[in-house]
Amino acid sequence: MADAREAAFEKYQHQLEAEKVTKHQRIESNRILKHQEEEAKRAQRAVEKEERDRQRMQECAAIDARKEQRRKDKEACNTQKALQLPQTGKRKASKPLAKPMKKQRSGAAACRGVVEPEPAPAPCTHKTRSGQTATLYN
Repeated sequence: MADAREAAFEKYQHQLEAEKVTKHQRIESNRILKHQEEEAKRAQRAVEKEERDRQRMQECAAIDARKEQRRKDKEACNTQKALQLPQTGKRKASKPLAKPMKKQRSGAAACRGVVEPEPAPAPCTHKTRSGQTATLYN
């Protein structure tokens, strides 16, 4: 009877040891599996990040190209405007007329000193009710 009891006890001990070993193996396999899943997720995130960076670089390149095209268009427009002749509008009344250059004489009058006539006074101006400046010619 004692041998049967010892045999049952040893069998029970072996069963406990086998359960411990299988439990440790299960824990180890779960740890390895979890580590592999983390590595796969990390690799997936790296691939997604590279894709986002590539798309961002393409968008920046497209934006830069549009800016450069806009700058070229503006420059072309400015050169086109510079080539056009300016339109002459009404003569501004506030500008004094250009005096014609008189010939200098080398005779006796030049030695005496000729008295030059006084320049014409600037035309009088006043403000209208609308706030514009009007010129009065007398």
